[in-house]
Parts: sequence; structure tokens; C-alpha cells
Amino acid sequence: MSDPKNIAPAPTEGDLDSQSSSSHVEPNIKASTLDPTRPEKSSSSGDNTSGSVKSTIKTIAPSPTESDTSNSSSNAKSTIKSAAPSPTESDITPSTPHPNNAIALLCTLHPSSTDARSKTLSLLNAGAPYYRSPRSQCTTWTYFTPSTRPKAPSQLVPKDKRELTIGGMEIYTDKSALTTQQSEDWFREFRERVKAEGLYEREEELVVWYPSAGFVARGETTSAGKGSIVMLAIFTCKEGQREKVVDVVGKYTSDWVLPNEPDVLTYCTMTRPKAPNQVLLFERYKDAKALGAHGSTKAFKAMFKGIAPHIEVKQTKLQEWTELDNAFVGNVLGQSEKAKL
Repeated sequence: MSDPKNIAPAPTEGDLDSQSSSSHVEPNIKASTLDPTRPEKSSSSGDNTSGSVKSTIKTIAPSPTESDTSNSSSNAKSTIKSAAPSPTESDITPSTPHPNNAIALLCTLHPSSTDARSKTLSLLNAGAPYYRSPRSQCTTWTYFTPSTRPKAPSQLVPKDKRELTIGGMEIYTDKSALTTQQSEDWFREFRERVKAEGLYEREEELVVWYPSAGFVARGETTSAGKGSIVMLAIFTCKEGQREKVVDVVGKYTSDWVLPNEPDVLTYCTMTRPKAPNQVLLFERYKDAKALGAHGSTKAFKAMFKGIAPHIEVKQTKLQEWTELDNAFVGNVLGQSEKAKL
């Protein structure tokens, strides 16, 4: 998703609807806090296009050059625990290869200082052997830092926190895989260090999402590499219009992105019951050139016109990130150790 203008300012902490755990060490999520079964799809749709749609599409940011891309040399791996009900079969479109009960965890970590950030990344990386093994039931484990590329969109991370914030996306085969980490020795040591050294300024944010359309990786491949660009786009849909947005983006992904844009590594649409009017688009690009090319196509502009009548255009939030080394993204277990772009 390229960078349309007329977007809302960065949200405040109070705007976030997330599941949090203290110091990234003790989610302790109870059954009573879990989401109920996923809501039924709405058949209603909107027909009136917002007056700002045309201007929004025309003001998509120019294609970035390769030299604009900022790569991070830090290694990161994370360990998060949560639980949520499995999505129903009707909520997973054929375009996603993930199991119907797969769940994703969008993580935001808040280290207290640059030194704490370095220590956090080092500690997280110690979990790599576990997450790269089939027993973890983890198919995707990618962490990233806010992009420093000039004019990169940043509506999810406040300007004064960009040097410290760490983001992550983890995808598991089912909710039980999220809780098995607690028995790992390295994890117990990790949470003790985080708590004892006060590495986090405030509680991490953990938000459960469900893959609903698109692709996390192409086929049964697993990709990993240095400095891939990650883009998170959050759309606020008009009442009852979420499924229409998912359908339009899903069809665009399967009909255009998947067969025609090989440098788009991930293009996955996600939803969650706790925010029935929100849609998350999780995207990964080989480089800045691929990101710029994606936003300049007629197919992309047609897709945006297609969803515009169903979303609050000015409330769209975009955040560009730089993926950290050793992240892995895939659809199957046990291949991440051999992952290459």
C-alpha cells in the first residue's frame, strides 16, 4: 500500500484496542477475555464514493529509489503468548494457504532506551532455535523497526518514539501454539531479564488478528532476508462494509498482485472480532523499488477506488517499517532454517 495523503494523525495510546502484557513476560490471558466467535459476514454495501477519493488516489507518494531504503543490521526474534478462538471456515478465503485456525499476533514493544532496545533485540534473538523448529507451530516470525526513509509514512508510531519502537508479526497454526512457549527454558530466562532490568518503558501491545485473504508467502516457500520493507495499513470501514473491503482487496491480490508482482513478498488481509470495522493489510516488499512500482499501477488505483466507498478514507493509517535480519515468513513449518529470498 503506497502512501496516500489525507490520512489521520498518529493515534494516541488511548486509541489503541490491544491485548497487553506486562513487560513482554506475562500475558496471563484468561478465557473470559477471549473474543467470542467471529461475527457473521454482512451482505450490505455502500454505493456512494467519498468526494476525497480521486484526490487521495492522485496524491499517492512517488516511487522511492533504492537509495532511499534504510536497512537495519540488528537481529530480532520475539516470543509472545496469547490466545483467541479459531476463525470459522467462511472467514478464510481460498487465496490464503494458512490453516483455517491460524492466528496472527501484531506486537509493539516499547524499550525504555537505546541500550534497552539493543538488549531486548539480543534477548529476543535467543529464541530463534525454538521458533525455527516445527515444534513451535510458528509459520511467520518477523520483527521490524520504523523506517527512516525520507517521507516514509508513519501514522502508527509517534515521531519521538521511532528510534526505540520495535514491531512484530507472528503467525501460528492455532492458539495452543502461543501458550507452549511458557515451558521453554530460554523464555523463562528472557522474561526474568526483562523484568529485572526494566527494559520496557511501558507495557507491550499485543493484538490478535485473523488472516482472511491474500497471501503471507508464495506457495510453500519461506522467505527471509535483510531489510525487506514492511508496510502495515489499517483501514476503518463504514458500518457493515468490512467484508466488502476484504473481498475487493482479496480479489485484487489473487488476480493481480500474486501473478504480476513477484517482488511483493507478502500481501495479507486480516480482520478481528474486537474491531469489526477494521481491516489490517500486512505487506512486505523486496525493496523500495518494488514498493513504488506497486503503488503506481492502474490495478492498484482501481482497487483503491473499489474500497473507497466502503472506508473512512481520511482515517486510513499507514506505517512503513524495515524488517530485521533473520526474520522468516512462510506458510509451512520446518523450512525456515533454509529460508532465502
